[in-house]
Amino acid sequence: MWRLRSAFTLVELLIVIVLVGLAASIVTVQMHGSTDRARLRAATLRIEQSLRLVRHRAMTHHEPVWLVFQLGRSRCRLAFAEQPQGEPSVWHTLDGVIIKRAAVRRQGASSSKQEEFTIRITPTGASLPWALELWASSARRVVWTDGISGRLGFVDDIGLPELRWGNLAERGQ
Repeated sequence: MWRLRSAFTLVELLIVIVLVGLAASIVTVQMHGSTDRARLRAATLRIEQSLRLVRHRAMTHHEPVWLVFQLGRSRCRLAFAEQPQGEPSVWHTLDGVIIKRAAVRRQGASSSKQEEFTIRITPTGASLPWALELWASSARRVVWTDGISGRLGFVDDIGLPELRWGNLAERGQ
């Protein structure tokens, strides 16, 4: 004799397929945003390491050292007062992150029209306060330093026109 078996209907299967597809698309969009945030975090760490290296070099050799960023690109390098012949400093890339704009507090306007943004670190390890605006494809971050501590602060998803030098510390790190 014939027994009836329970089974899924075509409509039920289509509903499950649509729900799985919707969940997959949501996860994909969230993963894309987290990848950009990870790139910004990695670039911030790379800049902070370069800043520490420059400060250490300036203080141990008792000579000024420069940290050079290429605007519109994704790289930075160190420049020394007396560069040995044939040994230029190497560009360090900030993978997938573009430096859009830069500003120095006492020099006023942002320097987005220049190709390079140079920060001079004195033999005491100090510099003028400065900020950089970093962009990944769907996220942005502004990093800055007060010029004395050697630590970077950062704020996500704002631009330099909105940046106020007096209240950077209040916005969080």
